[in-house]
Amino acid sequence: MKPKRVTPKPKKKQKTLSVPAKPPRIPPASHPKQLAATPVATPTGTSSDGPVSMAVLALGGLLLGLVAIGISVIPAWSLPIAVGLRLERNRQSIALTGIAIGVACAFVGLLDVVSGQ
Repeated sequence: MKPKRVTPKPKKKQKTLSVPAKPPRIPPASHPKQLAATPVATPTGTSSDGPVSMAVLALGGLLLGLVAIGISVIPAWSLPIAVGLRLERNRQSIALTGIAIGVACAFVGLLDVVSGQ
């Protein structure tokens, strides 16, 4: 038996892409001296740290707690399979975390009302 003669395959030439030349950079025109910005007057009499914001915080926390409890009691069969499995494993954690957040926000709101500030 004669050994077969192996001929090397011809190598393909790599194509070179021509890159367009970058346009020359034109320096910006020199501007005359800019005037300083004048301060904008803000309306007075609006306060964002009044008792209204604490009430919103307390109500928002209680609402978040109720939403978490509502999510934790959703039947698992009414959700997609992947979500239902995750919910079933973490049902108690979701409820307790929601209750803790709600109680903490209500406590902060109560402390703000009691302190009178």
